[in-house]
Amino acid sequence: MTKVPPASPRPTSELLARLRAGKARLHAEQQALDLPEKVSQVLALQRLYLPLLARRRPLRSWERPWDVEP
Repeated sequence: MTKVPPASPRPTSELLARLRAGKARLHAEQQALDLPEKVSQVLALQRLYLPLLARRRPLRSWERPWDVEP
């Protein structure tokens, strides 16, 4: 017979409310950014993600980043 691990406790309604409020605040802050800052953030995220993806498989031609700087 296999042992079943104990179930993790359910999050409280207060915790869920705080997480939802924080997510809404983050989205509001992101929406308030100007376009150059938004583009800069997208490029920064791509610089983090593409090396991770390239380790798993070869990048496709459309996935290779352009040499751009905002």
